[in-house]
Amino acid sequence: MKHTSKSPDVLLLKRKGHKRHHRSQKPSYARWFWGFLFIGVILGGAYMIVEFQMKTITVQNIQHEMVANMEAILAALDEYHRDKGTYPPAYEMNDRGERTFSWRVAILPYFLDANGNPRYMDLYDSFNREQPWDHKDNWHLLEKMPREYRSPLSKNTVENEKATYLTNYLTIRNLRSVFPTDRAPVSKARITDPLDSTVAVIEVSDEEAIEWTRPDDFEFDPLHEATAAPRTFREDAILVGMCNGKAKQLPITVNVKEMFGKPEYTSEKLVEENPWVGPFLRDNDSPRLGGNSNKNENSEAKKSATAEVIATSEDEATATEEIDDYRPGQPPKPENEKE
Repeated sequence: MKHTSKSPDVLLLKRKGHKRHHRSQKPSYARWFWGFLFIGVILGGAYMIVEFQMKTITVQNIQHEMVANMEAILAALDEYHRDKGTYPPAYEMNDRGERTFSWRVAILPYFLDANGNPRYMDLYDSFNREQPWDHKDNWHLLEKMPREYRSPLSKNTVENEKATYLTNYLTIRNLRSVFPTDRAPVSKARITDPLDSTVAVIEVSDEEAIEWTRPDDFEFDPLHEATAAPRTFREDAILVGMCNGKAKQLPITVNVKEMFGKPEYTSEKLVEENPWVGPFLRDNDSPRLGGNSNKNENSEAKKSATAEVIATSEDEATATEEIDDYRPGQPPKPENEKE
């Protein structure tokens, strides 16, 4: 058989192909770069989506807990009203005329579980009702504050080593509020403004939080800058509990502090322009609450509504003894000093 050799051209093509094969195995750094970039963009986008969803869920949970706390307090107030016929007084007093406990202690038996049983009856029974809130018999109970009395926005937590006995839920103290400064219990029948327009409880920021058993609240006086508006967690809204048992966010449309920088504002102007005068009082005559179908029948009392806002309770201040300055964590005062 005749042997024929392959033509040089064929051998040349094979060698070229062989060389091209080796060149294709060299790494392409640009290809790796774009591959990693693509994967990074995908992973980063997924992380941002998950983070956004988690933050949205967290915000929703916080808002839900805020409303749940407020409406639990309102439900306890309603249970107290159903039992006693009135809201609790703003504070309790003992036989010696000392202010002993806040209304927050008085409604403890009215926080009910799903079966209608009191959740905090044991805590309520633990207090010495004849001694002030900061007496040695009572101060240690501050640490047992019900969870409903702390806002989920509060930083006063065990993890942050803050005071865990400070509450963010206060009532309004004024002669014409639902919890008047003269301590006279108020029934819903005495609230002449609509119940869904009258505030019973407000949520304040940590700067205004107080010990939950202390017989103090937010002293509302539209004529003084420090007490013309509560300090809140948000600059544009405040969570309030209305007398109809519902929680709502009231928008903050006016910077009350700026009103006191205007020399042309008279006392009447300060009261008229303060947006809190309407919802904070139970029998005010403010046109901001339009549509009031439950008017006062006493027209003379209506004419003096603004004057009553300005009035202060001097008799109450002179008749009530000062609260001891004893604070939790201090050594208990001897009984002879208390007397």
